[in-house]
This record gives sequence, C-alpha cells and structure tokens, in this order.
Amino acid sequence: MRRAGFPITCGFLCALAAGCDKSVYRGGGGGTAEPAAPPFYLVSVSPPNGALDVRPDAVVTACFSRAPATGAVTGLTFRLIDEESGAEVPADVAPANVAAGACYRLAPRAPLALPERRYRIEISPCIAAADGARLDIGLSTAPCTCRFTTGAIPDTYAPYFFFYAHRAAAVSASAISLAWFPAVDPAGGSPSSRLRYAVYQGPSPDAIGYDRPAVLTLPGALQCIVGGLEAATDYFFVIRPRDEAGNEDDNTVAVGARTFLAADTTEIALLYTADVFGNLEPCG
Repeated sequence: MRRAGFPITCGFLCALAAGCDKSVYRGGGGGTAEPAAPPFYLVSVSPPNGALDVRPDAVVTACFSRAPATGAVTGLTFRLIDEESGAEVPADVAPANVAAGACYRLAPRAPLALPERRYRIEISPCIAAADGARLDIGLSTAPCTCRFTTGAIPDTYAPYFFFYAHRAAAVSASAISLAWFPAVDPAGGSPSSRLRYAVYQGPSPDAIGYDRPAVLTLPGALQCIVGGLEAATDYFFVIRPRDEAGNEDDNTVAVGARTFLAADTTEIALLYTADVFGNLEPCG
C-alpha cells in the first residue's frame, strides 16, 4: 500500500481523553504508592494512517502495549466510518490474538467501496487496561484516528488485439519477423505503450500450445524476431497482448511464414581439358 501525508489527529474521540482518568497509580494518600503499572498505549493501527490503494477485503487491526480490559474494545470504542457517506461500516470486532490479547481486529461485513473511497478508523482514548489504566495518548505510537483510501477498480478485462493487421515474413533460414498493430485495453486499463505481447509458436495453426510463449516482448513493442528455427520449414504464430494486470487476449488467429533454404556452402571444383578442336571435356 502507498502512504500519503494525511494529518495525524485524534479528532473528536481524542478530545474525550480529557474526561478519561489516566491515572496508573494505586494506593492511599498516606501510605507508600504502589509501583506504576506498565504503560498502556496504542502501538499500531493497520491500515496505517494515510494508506492508499487499500484492498476492499481489508481488515482493520489495532494493537495495544498490553491487553485491554475485557469488554473495553467493542463496536462502540473501535469503529470504521465511511467518510463519503458519514455512515459507520457494519463490522465485527474481536481479539486478533487470543493468546496475547493485545490486538483486536475489525472485520467489515461487506467489501469496502471502490474506487478510492476514503475511510476513517476511530479508536476511543477511553479504552482501559485490566487494571483501569486509560489509553496514554502521549506514549501512543499510532494515532487514535486514522484515515485510509481504497484502491482503483481492479482491471479484469483483457486488451483487444487487431488480428487482421499482423504479418509474418522470413528473414533468414533460421528466423521469422513478426509485426502487428498496437492493441487497445478497455478504459481504465493499461495504455498501449505499456502492453506486452506474448508470441506462441507451432508447426500448424491447430498445433500451437499456449502454456508458455516463445517470445514475451518488452512493453510497447510492435514487432519481434523469432529465431532458432529450422531451414525451409513452415512456422505459425499467434500473438496475444497482455496488460499490466496480467490479463491476456484470447486471440487464436495465426499467421505463418516459411524460413529460407539453408545456404549451400559446399565447394565444387571441376577440371576440364580441351581437345585439338577446342571442345571442352571434363577430366576424370
């Protein structure tokens, strides 16, 4: 998740801290005070304040320095607010780690809204520890009010390939050149300059496997050369654009070409003799 510079503020709930008893000492005024209890403060909140691109299935987690009192962390003291509607998000609050008991999770009952919806996490500063100590805002390493934003709508659409505009041509006895027109991804998808192209190869249009491409181009490429081929052999290729989300077109229209004949490098030497009439006759 990305982070942004949202202001760290405790907002309305933190203002209530002034009305919470933050004493951590016990004992009477005339006797010796008992040792101070370990401080009780908020350690972390996830998603953190200012997080961006939060998934719609995110679960909010708040961790404390030690276990809160039983029943102190509930849907009233640990809430998630949709800032666009102002409504509280229906969610279930429960300990995240039963053994330690210091972390609680808030699980929304439905996916969070997309795209880029802003939410606010509210943790009451009046949450108490088992010994009655209130949340120490000064020691807390996370704010009691955090904001985060969900991400964009996931790209689930494959780019479209213009299969009628591709071509193949042999360039040697072992290589074939392929070229094509740039594919188009639906609105909100990858721009054409960031599309890659998977090139699948086979001996015939019906014998092309799609498990692994022979070539996967760099982003924005509109041509490639497939090498390592046999001379004087027919090869067929299917080109499929692939976007940044991994969606790949399902094109099955193949284009083919035949590699050149291998160059004959055998040296042949013929010797001739001439008879008295000037006729050439091969020797031997």
